Amino acid sequence: MAGAGLAHDVETPDVHTASASYRNRFVGGGRLALLRQAEGVTRALRATGSAPLSVLDVGGGHAQLTGALQRAGHRVVVHGSTEACFQWIQPLAAAAPQQVTPCVARLLALPFATGAFDLVCGIRLLAHVSEWRALLAEMARVSRRFLLLDFPLDGGMQRLSGPGFRLKRTVEKNTRPFFLYRRTDVVSCLATVDVQPVLSFGELVLPLALHRALHLPRLSLLAERALAGMGLGDRIGSPVLLLGEKRVHGRTDHAMEE
Repeated sequence: MAGAGLAHDVETPDVHTASASYRNRFVGGGRLALLRQAEGVTRALRATGSAPLSVLDVGGGHAQLTGALQRAGHRVVVHGSTEACFQWIQPLAAAAPQQVTPCVARLLALPFATGAFDLVCGIRLLAHVSEWRALLAEMARVSRRFLLLDFPLDGGMQRLSGPGFRLKRTVEKNTRPFFLYRRTDVVSCLATVDVQPVLSFGELVLPLALHRALHLPRLSLLAERALAGMGLGDRIGSPVLLLGEKRVHGRTDHAMEE
């Protein structure tokens, strides 16, 4: 974990993720993270097929996915740990109540039937959850077919996050501690709930802090695409955005794409 010893809400982490302070991380040079995330999400949604989906966005009060899912015709339930998570969601729900629905619930006790949704998302979430295996199991329980999640990779430039976190926080000011994951651990956990990865997308090769300092999102985007084209995104790109599909009678319909 980066920033050990500093305050880190792992019970209701999406409250902070839905805050105005958190959104400020993704302006200027930080906008690159959203651009690369959008590229990965677009690939993932394309891999699920073209039919409208029923979607549960767990901890999705940051609204980084809601608008895109809505515009694509999907029906979205946005989960939040408290009502405070929905300041960005409420205008979208008011404009399209048949497509966007907020839902308050405990993170590890989602109030939905088994297999209630075609796709269950957890973006900007695993990085701040200590009971991540239980979370993935609960997400898999309410998913009929697909899981979409991301996690910071324990490798590459993220190796610098632990010793440099206090300096990083001093410079960036609106960052917080987070957990790192080995890809093999996440894949192994998914296997225990019968989910097979079908797409993996490494979002950033270089640290977001560097891109934020440069404040040149277009140049940063070109650089990250070039590094990804060299294969570095697949190997050390972080966060890793992963689409998984539930096995049906021991098989899935997709082969792994990287």
